[in-house]
Amino acid sequence: MSIQQPTTAPAESTPPAEQPPIMGAINKPKKKNRKKLIISLVVGSLVTIGLIAGLLWYLLVFNNPQRALEASIVNAIMSKNSVTEGRLTFEGKGNQKVTIKLKSSDAEKTQELQADITVNAGGSDKSIQFSLPKVNVRNTEDATYIKLDNVRSSIETAIDRYMESVSSPGGAISSRSQTKSLKETMLKQFETLINEIDGHWIKISSDDLEQSEEAKCVMNAVRRAKDDTAVREEIAQVYRDNNFLQIKKDLGTKDGLRGFEIDLSDATLEKRKNFAKALSETTYAKKIKECGGSSKALDTDALDFKKVDVSLKLWIDNSKRQVRRVEFEGSSEGNKVSLETGVMYGDAKKVEAPSDAKDLKDVMKKLQSSPLSSFVPKTSTSTNSVSDADEA
Repeated sequence: MSIQQPTTAPAESTPPAEQPPIMGAINKPKKKNRKKLIISLVVGSLVTIGLIAGLLWYLLVFNNPQRALEASIVNAIMSKNSVTEGRLTFEGKGNQKVTIKLKSSDAEKTQELQADITVNAGGSDKSIQFSLPKVNVRNTEDATYIKLDNVRSSIETAIDRYMESVSSPGGAISSRSQTKSLKETMLKQFETLINEIDGHWIKISSDDLEQSEEAKCVMNAVRRAKDDTAVREEIAQVYRDNNFLQIKKDLGTKDGLRGFEIDLSDATLEKRKNFAKALSETTYAKKIKECGGSSKALDTDALDFKKVDVSLKLWIDNSKRQVRRVEFEGSSEGNKVSLETGVMYGDAKKVEAPSDAKDLKDVMKKLQSSPLSSFVPKTSTSTNSVSDADEA
């Protein structure tokens, strides 16, 4: 009897555990790292070159004082929207002084001007100060509008100053009653004028002014220059080619603006003359010449400052390339003129024509029938109306 040996199923063989491809894992990233390294080096080089180029551009171009000033002047020429506010002062011998506070705006082919004028009439014994009527001007595409404020008070002040002179010891009038009576009589002469113009807008069209064809032509040329970008660009290019505003001294930074004193000596005289000559050949200047206008405004002799002591300082916004403040002083033979203005760009609004404006011709008609008629010029309209009445 045979004994059967139990059969044992063969044990399943377990596959050996996979070993991580150590060499492959190391080798493959090495190839990728080389590519990344090359790319990084190229990009890094470009960035470095860009930074160096940017730094050189900033130092040699953007931060270059003369180039910054040139760009600011060109931008001022090209600007079509600005607000200017400042003070213009004239000082003469004998404590004579006239101060004009100015504010002007320019936007969308319209302009506005406001002026407050104060006069100091000095003398050997005392100084007399008085204000002239405040001037308001609006210029639209169709007409110009003018308004004078404080006319009555200005006339009264002028009469008072006159009465003080004639009432002084040795004067023609001595009693207060005479002074009062004369003042009232003089004031009545101006009543019609005061009532018609004090605080009222007056419309003045080109037809209201007895202008020659030459004058009208010149005004149209000036208006075209203000409105035409191509004309402005031509003038700006002339300045680029003949940059005569050369820096004499860097004044540093003040109130966030960078200042420069401009060289107006003989060293830059030739540049000024070249600019004036080139400007006289622009389309703008040629249009004026075609009108028959004089070119004395471009006379190069006027650019020679040997006989006067002048100083010009310009303050710019260095980042925006904008002229923001102008300071000018000039003196000769005891007379002095100074100008200080600040400029803002983009803040001006279009000027609207006053809806309640009087027509100049209507105002003139009323003045012609007033006590001041002998001082009022006869208008063509009034002349025509008189001749028509005669024919009737």
